[in-house]
Amino acid sequence: MSGIVLSASVRQNLLSLQATADLLATTQNDLATGKKVNSALDNPTNFFTAQSLNNRASDIGNLLDGIGNGVQVLQAANTGITSLQSLIDSAKSIANQALQTTVGYSTKSNVSTTISGAS
Repeated sequence: MSGIVLSASVRQNLLSLQATADLLATTQNDLATGKKVNSALDNPTNFFTAQSLNNRASDIGNLLDGIGNGVQVLQAANTGITSLQSLIDSAKSIANQALQTTVGYSTKSNVSTTISGAS
């Protein structure tokens, strides 16, 4: 069985088309991923720099989540403290009312004593 015989110009055109197809595939991959360097084979320095920056961005994102959780805790604590202050103010108000009405209770007590002594 004999192989396919190509002239030099056809062979050159075929190799050129294959190289163009490879470049097109690489370009499509770059566009699809949004990355300039997709593997360490493309450019090791840029690849590992990008990988390091991605890891740092992830760490910063995790820290941001933690800060957000801390803010939520502080807001809940603030709400609790505000509620406690309101409760204390209500208790003070009730205590002040009780202090002001003790005269009325003492008068009632005197009236009760007077009534029971009259019988």
